[in-house]
Amino acid sequence: MPTSTSPAVLFPAATSLRTSAKVLLFVLLTAAGFIALSGGTTDGAGKAHAATIGFRAKALQIAAYQKGDPYRYGASGPNAFDCSGLTLFAYKQTGHYLVHNAEGQYKQTWHIAKRNKRPGDLIFYTSNGRASGIYHVAIFAGNGYQWAAPHSGTRVQKQHIYSSRYLVGRVHS
Repeated sequence: MPTSTSPAVLFPAATSLRTSAKVLLFVLLTAAGFIALSGGTTDGAGKAHAATIGFRAKALQIAAYQKGDPYRYGASGPNAFDCSGLTLFAYKQTGHYLVHNAEGQYKQTWHIAKRNKRPGDLIFYTSNGRASGIYHVAIFAGNGYQWAAPHSGTRVQKQHIYSSRYLVGRVHS
């Protein structure tokens, strides 16, 4: 009596190739989705800069990993931070070097309109609406939130943007 043999048994190479193609397609679609949702920058022709997308997302993730670390004036990690120390530490891990001072970090960034800020951009709080009044820096997390080392007695935390008096800086790629 003849037995029925599945195509996978008769053609194992074809099945393996089909599985590999499915895995590759899944990886490509996942990467494309991440790029589309990550808010990367574009050039004038609308082409995404993949390198820009990656390092800002990584800096934001590194800042989030510091959640719960204590604020300590003058500290830049790895176990305690002040505000500019947190941003310095997060971006240093991506190969981008910032000074350990909020106003100095603003001078090192591209200045972006608030409406154009993206996750990973730096938020600089200012007392007078100008760079001369900068007193605090945090990393924009998206949806009205930021990662910050707020002040003495607190810990690194995700919090709402607490004032409308801020400037936005984007770290150069």
